[in-house]
Amino acid sequence: MSSSTSPSSSTHRRRSSRSSTNDPLSSPAANGSSYTGPAPSIVWQLLALCFVLSLAFLQFLPATHFRDPFDPLRKWVPYQSNISTSIDTSKGTSINIVSWMDCINIQVFTVLINSTLSSTNCSDLVSFHFFVPENQKDDKVLYYKLKVLFPDVKLQFIGQEMVKRQIMSAYGSDNVEEYSRPSFAEMAPYVIPFLHIQLTKFVYLLPNLILKGNVDELVRLELNDYPIGVNEDCSKKMNTYVNYDILDAIQRSAAKPWVSRKPYSIDACMPLLSLVLIDSSRLEKDFVESILWWSKVLNEKQRRSNPHPAIALAIYNRYLKIPDYWRVGLLEYGKSSSFCSDNGKAINTMSDFASRFKQYLPLSSNQILDLHQRPQS
Repeated sequence: MSSSTSPSSSTHRRRSSRSSTNDPLSSPAANGSSYTGPAPSIVWQLLALCFVLSLAFLQFLPATHFRDPFDPLRKWVPYQSNISTSIDTSKGTSINIVSWMDCINIQVFTVLINSTLSSTNCSDLVSFHFFVPENQKDDKVLYYKLKVLFPDVKLQFIGQEMVKRQIMSAYGSDNVEEYSRPSFAEMAPYVIPFLHIQLTKFVYLLPNLILKGNVDELVRLELNDYPIGVNEDCSKKMNTYVNYDILDAIQRSAAKPWVSRKPYSIDACMPLLSLVLIDSSRLEKDFVESILWWSKVLNEKQRRSNPHPAIALAIYNRYLKIPDYWRVGLLEYGKSSSFCSDNGKAINTMSDFASRFKQYLPLSSNQILDLHQRPQS
């Protein structure tokens, strides 16, 4: 009987051994021992590597959208492609903005800077050069207030004294009180290139302007053989400000290179000099001399127009007309002379023009601008 049960027990042990081998609970992994698992396919490894590299290379592509930091919904806004390609950034083309003011009115400069930056997609290439009174050019308080509002903007205050001395030396021994002459602000763009040679091409703006046009397109505008580019205001005709009988007599008797050999057009439009594009490589050194010469021969005792007719005659047939849409792209508010008092102090303009330029001020500017700019006499 015992012999009959022995084989059965042996068979049972062999079956138990085989079943335990196939039991997943008895595997090394189940028992906590190390288990490497199946090796991943080389194909999947390569695909994963390619995916990671593609994400890395995407970081080098130019941005197509941005999120407005002042939008509570943080919506994605596409960049305008026609602007982004208008400046050749690989060549480091500079966008130099130059302006002249008889004081540092931080409100006006803020509007000018912000509206300019809003009209370009190459803000890193924009530089602002503000010519201000000599005793204010080192005002660090106002400078750093602008830098707080625009931390990444290249900005400098430059003293006006060198430009003024250059203009006054051109008068020589003439008594400047005997006739009406253009203001320093009107003549400055034709003197600045010879004193600040780093400004080879720049846009000269009145400070009380809001730019709505494309600054990138303006800077890359080819002036051909002309030294300057300006727009025209055909609501003002030359014959309104200049006596053509006197002009005809001057033309026949004067042998100056800046006097046109062809008859002056009676219906010529007056240049709009609130924006002037200057290419110093083509600017003749006698430009200032020609303006002063016209000021004397016209012999006007009192200023009657803006721009001064002497400048209009000096640049006659010597400028490229800027496209008409740039007249629409400029919004002028107030008069530049109304932002500074006679003693060179800034005048508060926020209340007078808030409805016009409030939308062009940074949202963070209220507190900073209110720290300064109180009405001053």
